[in-house]
Amino acid sequence: MMNHFIVDGHSDVLLNYLRDGNYNFKKKTKFQVDLPKMEEANLLLEVFAVCPALAGDQALKKSIKLIDKFNYLLENTKKIELVRTYKEIDNIIDSNKIAAVLSLEGADGISNLSTLRVFYELGVRMVTLTWNYKNYIAYGLAESEDGKGVTKFGKKFIEEMDDLGMVIDLSHLTPTSFWDVIKYSKNPLVASHSNVKSICNHKRNLTDNQIKAIAKTDGLIGINFCPEFIKENKSEVEITDLIEHINYIKNLVGIDYIGLGTDYDGITKTPKNLKDISRLPNLIDELKKNNFSNNEIEKIINKNWLRIFKKVLA
Repeated sequence: MMNHFIVDGHSDVLLNYLRDGNYNFKKKTKFQVDLPKMEEANLLLEVFAVCPALAGDQALKKSIKLIDKFNYLLENTKKIELVRTYKEIDNIIDSNKIAAVLSLEGADGISNLSTLRVFYELGVRMVTLTWNYKNYIAYGLAESEDGKGVTKFGKKFIEEMDDLGMVIDLSHLTPTSFWDVIKYSKNPLVASHSNVKSICNHKRNLTDNQIKAIAKTDGLIGINFCPEFIKENKSEVEITDLIEHINYIKNLVGIDYIGLGTDYDGITKTPKNLKDISRLPNLIDELKKNNFSNNEIEKIINKNWLRIFKKVLA
């Protein structure tokens, strides 16, 4: 039943409520993600990112505001259902609904474990430890790499996430922070929306050693659709350029560690023929043309993410 159902590990759709006061998720819009586009793509699960892109108390306030928008979306869209456990995801597979995993893209403003536990009670099941800047937990990529990584509090934060059953997202971390998380966490780790540095030398992309480390945790790399992360010095890229990253990871560590992390509505440009989430079947078609087997395609578009959620979510 999972054939051609799609799991997307990262979207900033919630920011559309702040960009346009008249945004209606249930209708076709000018944005990259809305319900009609999700249905066209045959989406099974979407990770809804809460991205404050701020620091300190302001980040905390904006995170709460975006979760309030998410709750509004759930109340007004019967097609979308918040999932907190893998059992709830499993139930969605046999329904006519789309599962929603709630994620914090940047734990900025969280200075104690009580706040983390409150976010857990609100339904958050994935956390990108930093956005681009340092916070109470770790250093982000906008900071100069001076050997500073995960803080003492950050180590406790990681242990608490592991114990609660929350997915840790390595995207946006400095290399030192990345390797600290690898050392401290006992669960599968993901880079929800990052690509291959050997192909495109962008600071948000992953080195071969980082990709291998994620695979050793039985984790996953979510392929990002941002052209800047796909091909250096190119604003126009093709689906085949995206598949180059998929092929590279497949050859380096295997097909089991690749998923989708589109970053739709967090990016302005996309690969040709992938302008919004409704076009994801075009990627499936191109994977077939590039001799990916049905089993490999299913792992990329849904099975690998589902494995992560099955292993981590309490």
